[in-house]
Amino acid sequence: MLMKKRKKKYKSVITKRIFKAIEKVGVCILIVVFFVPIMAMRGTNAGFSDEEKSEGNKLEIETLDALANYTEYFDADEIIPENQADGKIIIENVGSLDFEYRIKYKNIGGDADLCNALLLTAKKDGVAVYDKKLLKDFDLKKNGGVDFFINALNHNDWDFKIELPDGAGKNLEEKDCEFSFEINSWQTDFPDGTQGFADQEITEMQKIEIGEWINPGDVIINEIMWMGSEGDGNDEWIELKNMTDETVDLTNWDIVHGGSGTGGHIEIPSGYSIKAHEFFLITKKQWDETKIKFSGDLDKDEGYAHVSSMSLNNDGEDLILQDKSANTIDTAWKSSGDWPAGYENNSSNYKHQSMERNDIPDDGALSGSWHTCDPGAMSDSEIATMRNYWDSDAQQYNCGTPWHSNLSVNDPSDEKYNPDFKNEIEKIIEPVIETVENVAVGSDILPADPVLELTPTVKLEPALAEPLLEKNIDSDKIPVEDEEAKAKLETEEKAKKEAEKKKAEEIKTEAEAEKKKNEEDVKKEENNNSTEITNEQQN
Repeated sequence: MLMKKRKKKYKSVITKRIFKAIEKVGVCILIVVFFVPIMAMRGTNAGFSDEEKSEGNKLEIETLDALANYTEYFDADEIIPENQADGKIIIENVGSLDFEYRIKYKNIGGDADLCNALLLTAKKDGVAVYDKKLLKDFDLKKNGGVDFFINALNHNDWDFKIELPDGAGKNLEEKDCEFSFEINSWQTDFPDGTQGFADQEITEMQKIEIGEWINPGDVIINEIMWMGSEGDGNDEWIELKNMTDETVDLTNWDIVHGGSGTGGHIEIPSGYSIKAHEFFLITKKQWDETKIKFSGDLDKDEGYAHVSSMSLNNDGEDLILQDKSANTIDTAWKSSGDWPAGYENNSSNYKHQSMERNDIPDDGALSGSWHTCDPGAMSDSEIATMRNYWDSDAQQYNCGTPWHSNLSVNDPSDEKYNPDFKNEIEKIIEPVIETVENVAVGSDILPADPVLELTPTVKLEPALAEPLLEKNIDSDKIPVEDEEAKAKLETEEKAKKEAEKKKAEEIKTEAEAEKKKNEEDVKKEENNNSTEITNEQQN
C-alpha cells in the first residue's frame, strides 16, 4: 500500500531564529525566578549545622579618670606687696589605672603686666616643687626627683601661694589676673598622653585682684584730742594725714583700740577718702555737736567722718591704723602707759591741749614722735588762726588744729626747737602761773591765755620765755579799780620778767658749760685711749 507522502510546511530561516531566541530568554527567566528566592532565604544552608553557647565569660575595660577640685579658693581680694593669696587643690585618681600627670598655668584673662609679674610657690603633698617663681612659667610633670604619679583611687594635695615681687611698681595697682590650672594625665606605660588612655582637667577660673598701693607711713595718725573738749570729755577726735601725692580710699580702715569695749576699734565707713597731703577728721560727736567749728555736714570725700563708737582712754591707748586688709599703716603710742603728750585740766575754764605728731613723723609708737599743742609756742597770728578752728565758746580753752597743720613749735623736729632747754621749762613756767593765779581778774582775757596750763612735756627755747609774759599778761587789758594797783602790778610784772630772763640765761649758760665739759671729757678720754694703744704697739 502506498503511503501518502505528507507535505512539509515551509518555515523561513528568520522565523526559526526568532523562536530559538525566545527559548533562550525563557530559560533565563526560569533560572532567575527559581534561584532568587533561594538566595533570599537566610539561615538556610545546604547540608548540616550546629550551635553552641559559652557561659561564665566576662569582658572588663579599665578606666583612666582624674579629678581636680579646689579645697580652698585663693583669698585674692586686693593683695598688696605685704600679703599674699593662698589656694589649695586636690588631684584625685578615680579610675582603675595608675597615671602620671602634668600641671601647668593657663591664662584666662586680665592685665598682662600683672599676670606676667605674679610669683608662685607650689607644694605637692607638703614638698616644695616650685619656689617663688613666675606664675606664667609654671608647667611641671617632674621636678627635683618628685614624680607626679597617682595610684588608682589615690590623690595628691597641692598648696599654692601667689604674691607680688619685691619692689613691684605702682603700675600694677588696681589690676587683676584671671587664670586656671590645667592637669593632663596618661597611663604610666606610655611617655605622654599621645598613646593609650588619657584625660584632661581644667580647674575653676581664679581671679587675683591687686588693691590700692598703700605702704606703712603713707597715712599717719597726726593729732589726737584724747581728753575731749572743754566742758565735754566725750568730744574726742582723731586726725589722719595723707603723706602721699594721691588720694587714698579709707573704706573699712580701722583704728584698733580706738573704740568702745575690750579691743574695740573704729571702722571708717565705705566710700570715704583722704586727698593728697590733706587731713581726715574722725569725731565721736556729730558735726553739729562737737566744739570744732563746722559750717555744715560734709561729703565723704571732704575729709570728715562721724564714728560714735570712738572711746579713748585718758590713761593712754595703743592705737593701730590698719587698712581694710588689716595691714598696719601707722601706730600711735603703742604702749600701755599714759599718753606721751596732750594735757587736760579738769578745773573749770582750763585748757584742753591735743597730742600732736611731729613734723617729721618718725615712729608713732615712740614718745619722742609727739608733742603737746602749746599756744605759748605760737605767734599771735598762729593763735588767732588756731582759735578760728573752734566754736566761739571753746576758742579760749581748747588747743588743737583739727583739719589743719600743727602750729606748735615745741616740736623736736622743728628748726626752732632747743634740746638744751627742754628739761628746764618748768622752772620758767611755774613763776608765771603763780603770778597769774594771784591776780584777780574779772574779764575773759586771762581765761583765753594759752599758757596757763603748760605741762612738763612742753619744750620751749629760752627766747620764747620772755614773750610768754608779754603776750599773756597784758596789764592794759586787766580791769583794776585804781591806777595805783595797776602801777604796782606793772612793777611786779617787770621785776619778774627780768628775774625770769636772767634765770633763763643762767640755765642756758649752765647747759652750754655742761655740754662743753662733756665734750672735753670725751676728747680727753679719746686721747688717753690713743696713748695707751700707741704704748702697747711700741712694747
